[in-house]
Amino acid sequence: MIKHILLKRENSIGSVVDIVSVWKVLSVFCLAFVLLIGCGEPNVDDPKVRGKILAKAIEYDKLQTRKTPSGEELRYAPNQEQPYTGWIRTNWTLQQFQNGKPNGLYIGWYGSGQNEERGTMRNGTKDGRWTYWYRDGQKEYEGAYKNDEKNGLWTEWYRNGQKEYEGTYKNGERNGLWTEWYPDGQKEHEGTYKNGERNGLWTEWYPDGTEKSKGNYKAGIRDGAWTFSNPNGNPLASGSRDNTIRLWDVRQGEHLHRLTGHTDEVNSVAFSPDGNTLASGSDDKTTRLWDANTGKHLRTLTGHKDWVNSVVFSPDGNTLASGSDDETIRLWDANTGKHLHTLTAHTDKVMSVAFSPDGQMLASGSDDNSIRLWDANTGKHLHTLREHLSNVISVVFSPDGQTLASGSDDDSIRLWDANTGKHLRTLTGHMDSVISVAFSPDGNTLASGSNDETIRLWDVNTGKHLHTLTGHTDEVYSVAFSP
Repeated sequence: MIKHILLKRENSIGSVVDIVSVWKVLSVFCLAFVLLIGCGEPNVDDPKVRGKILAKAIEYDKLQTRKTPSGEELRYAPNQEQPYTGWIRTNWTLQQFQNGKPNGLYIGWYGSGQNEERGTMRNGTKDGRWTYWYRDGQKEYEGAYKNDEKNGLWTEWYRNGQKEYEGTYKNGERNGLWTEWYPDGQKEHEGTYKNGERNGLWTEWYPDGTEKSKGNYKAGIRDGAWTFSNPNGNPLASGSRDNTIRLWDVRQGEHLHRLTGHTDEVNSVAFSPDGNTLASGSDDKTTRLWDANTGKHLRTLTGHKDWVNSVVFSPDGNTLASGSDDETIRLWDANTGKHLHTLTAHTDKVMSVAFSPDGQMLASGSDDNSIRLWDANTGKHLHTLREHLSNVISVVFSPDGQTLASGSDDDSIRLWDANTGKHLRTLTGHMDSVISVAFSPDGNTLASGSNDETIRLWDVNTGKHLHTLTGHTDEVYSVAFSP
């Protein structure tokens, strides 16, 4: 009995010794593993730790590539029969390998030593959270990968540390809510994506926080009713040979909306003084009135016997004038569509008509190369201006009524003293006929539309060319600023 107890005790002591021995071996192995692979992620941002790892890491170019019978490529250290497990390095990267493939931490840095990118790999693909930095140490973007595709929440920052984008990915495509900001932190866009395309409600803001546009997308295309606003109240409308009317944001130079309905070329567009109604004249011999806020067609005015080349509202918005290839000018009640008067005197097509700001005078430009001024109340002919070398296609008064602008087939724009008829200056730059001209509300900018398919903006006081707007695919027949 005593012998049995002694033997059992001796065996127990031996077991304890064996356990202690195994623990010592495991401790040593784990310590080495921390330096090479890591029992938990080593602090590679610590220069000492990074230095030790770099000293033991194998240079990437020294690894050998071998294919398994199934065609899988694995990396091997020189003279090793087992796929490589450990750290590898290049001049600017450090990463962990396991069983011959990138597995674990990956870190890249700039020449200065500042981190550039950092994340985890799994079987050779990005998997888990990744962070990218600018050279100055500020985060650039951050989010998660799964099988090398972005998944989950991603955030991108400006260099000043302010968020630029934030939203979710699914299988590498944007899905769900996304928000975009200006550099100062003000929201710029917000809405939802589905499979990488905009879907659902989207809102856009100006830098000052004012709402710019709002509406729905379907498969990346604007769908249904959209609302647009402009803090300056100066959107631009244009009519084209493509039978459409387009609305533009003058500040951003962006296309906003497209109105359809005419069955032939749109020659002229004009806003009512309150900005709520848009009139358009077309080669389909009609004048159309639209709700400028919704784009809804209101009514069609008929009576001209040929193309309607120009339309314009009187300053009080109650009268609409239209000039036609039938050599006449017609006045209409803008509220009811009733025909009021017909003015005759031109000997060729009437290409443009315009009211003076006080509503007392009407100007018309014709293919007879002349500009005629009329008493808007009585229809009496007042003056004839002759200077252009070809057809006068467009005329318009400045907001103060002191200047008259005209566009012609001679590719030029001419400015006149509206009271005396004196020629002031000629603006050149268009490469084809100038079809339409319009003053901005403050009278300092003139817009011109041409057969060269462009819209040009000019400084009225100096005649300097400011901007060229492109987008139409054919001649631009009309331009207009809203009030």
